[in-house]
Amino acid sequence: MIGQGNTQHDDFESENLETNEVGIGATDAGTSFVSSIFSEGMFADPTKRRYLIFGGIGAAILIVFGAAYYFLGSSEPESLPIVDTPPVEQAPPEAPPPAEGMPPEAGSEMAEGVPVPEELPPPEEVAMPQDMLMNAQMMEGAVSIISPTSGQSRDYDQTMGAANFSWDGNATYIVFARNSAFQNPYLRLNVAGRNSFDFQHPFPGRWFWRLEDADTNPISEAASFTVAQAMRRNVALSEPTDGGSLSSGSTVAWSGDEKVAYYRLELTTGNFAMPTYRFSTVNTSMQLADVAAGSYQLRVGAFSEVTGRWEYVEPISVTVQ
Repeated sequence: MIGQGNTQHDDFESENLETNEVGIGATDAGTSFVSSIFSEGMFADPTKRRYLIFGGIGAAILIVFGAAYYFLGSSEPESLPIVDTPPVEQAPPEAPPPAEGMPPEAGSEMAEGVPVPEELPPPEEVAMPQDMLMNAQMMEGAVSIISPTSGQSRDYDQTMGAANFSWDGNATYIVFARNSAFQNPYLRLNVAGRNSFDFQHPFPGRWFWRLEDADTNPISEAASFTVAQAMRRNVALSEPTDGGSLSSGSTVAWSGDEKVAYYRLELTTGNFAMPTYRFSTVNTSMQLADVAAGSYQLRVGAFSEVTGRWEYVEPISVTVQ
């Protein structure tokens, strides 16, 4: 068994060797054929090989450019033929006709033979309609002021009667202001159905007044008047004199004036806001009583009926013994 197996193995090896020999022989035969072509045929000459190489390169370049032209040129849209069209002449726009009453422009057909003035004639004055004219005349001076007229004056005196204001016509309000523009008027009163008003003691200074309708529109001229400062009461201390001496029972005297309600005699060791002694009288003199000895400031005051307030003389220094 063992011998048979070895014999078969040797047979396989001899077959393989034969096969390899046949293959090697076929390869050598093909190689000898190609070599004979290069050695005996067209590739044996170097000049011919160079022409063939350059010819192949040129053919390849032409193929590449032809393919590029095909693919790139096919994507462009076909151009349309250009047709020349003659231009259409348009008529110039017509100039608008001149406005009525206006001269035609120089150079136009309408202007031929027509002189153009250098300046336009002034516009015609339009008369106010009759009803508007009548209303304006009624509003102008609808209410006329009688008294006081502009420029009049009076003294400030509370003993005098009220200042009387009168007018002619129908008004709803009477207005008083301290400025001619009547801004923030001092007083506005309803006087409908009346033709006069009494203003009780207007303060010193310049005033303006007028009359208005129900909508506070002025329907009269504005008039001004002046109230002069009140005259001070003429009161002067006669005794004692400044730096003089007094004793209990001494008399203090002063000169009086009209329109004084009563007088005051004051002594103080401090200020007159809280005097040490205060005496009142309707006379122009009085006697000291129950005043302690010492140094004092002394003054006399008069209550003026004209101004409605106290008016004092300058204080003096005195000594009470």
